[in-house]
Amino acid sequence: MYSYLTQNPSPGYSTERISIYLAFNLEKSLQNLDEDEEIELLEMDLDEAIREVMSTDEADGKTLLALLLYKYYYREKLDSRKCV
Repeated sequence: MYSYLTQNPSPGYSTERISIYLAFNLEKSLQNLDEDEEIELLEMDLDEAIREVMSTDEADGKTLLALLLYKYYYREKLDSRKCV
C-alpha cells in the first residue's frame, strides 16, 4: 500500500485532512461492518469509474481527485515500474 494523497478540503477554517492510499494485489474477504453500515463493492475500469463519479450533480470531490490524479499522473509512473 502506498500513501497516495493527503488533501486539506477546507484549509481556511478546518484542520481536517483526508488521506487516500493506493493498494495492490487485494483479495476479497469478509467485511467487518458496523451494525448500521452497508458497503457495496463494484468492479469497473478506471474510465468507467470517472464517468460514474462525474455523472451526478453532487460529485464527490476527493474521489474524483484521486481517480483523475491516478489516471493522468501516477498510473504512468507506476506502470513504468511494473507495480500495477
